[in-house]
Amino acid sequence: MVGDSLAHYLQGRIDGRPPAPAEVDDLVLELFEVKVLEAALGPEDDPELGKERCRAAVADYLVELAPHVEPISVERRASFRFNEEQEWRFVCYFDLECPEELADLKFGRSEVREERAERDLQATAQTFMRWAERNPAGFVFHAATLEPPDEGPRWRVVPAPRSVAQLLAFQRRVARVARLIVHLDQTEPAEWPLSTDLGWWCAPLRGGDGCPHWERCPVGGGAVPA
Repeated sequence: MVGDSLAHYLQGRIDGRPPAPAEVDDLVLELFEVKVLEAALGPEDDPELGKERCRAAVADYLVELAPHVEPISVERRASFRFNEEQEWRFVCYFDLECPEELADLKFGRSEVREERAERDLQATAQTFMRWAERNPAGFVFHAATLEPPDEGPRWRVVPAPRSVAQLLAFQRRVARVARLIVHLDQTEPAEWPLSTDLGWWCAPLRGGDGCPHWERCPVGGGAVPA
């Protein structure tokens, strides 16, 4: 809801018709009412508290970060084919695109720290895509937590820089995974066997996050270094 409301605001900026803060707040309330009807709430969930947290986070973003961004696109789809013979493409979506910077909004219980930014695959993928388009840009997280800090702004800008060497390594990794997917699709046409049923995380299992099959996966821990 926070992301959708801010995307609406930023798209209005791009179109030359930025909505007023009150209109954005009304959108938060409208989206919240829809989502609450769709959600399976537990006894510990407090919809009113959640609503106020979302409203406050959006209002703070409009004051703390929005004046300093120059949006040129919201949720732009970008794709890249490594060579003309390949049938597959690498596709990603830019949450917030500026002339020299990409940003992803993170609002939740946990804080986005520098160590996460250093290894986050989303940051690498989006930085790679702009680099592949021959229009390189930096990447940052616009991050906030449900509870505001005791002092200072709620929203933090957490940089996630990537070197050219990291981008080339990522390109090799994507190509290797894609070749294996194509091979499996041709030889074992069934459900993808290299992940958990709960989702896809191509990362080692750490602190409850990641894929439990990573250590023995031929495209994870078992991959031969390029």
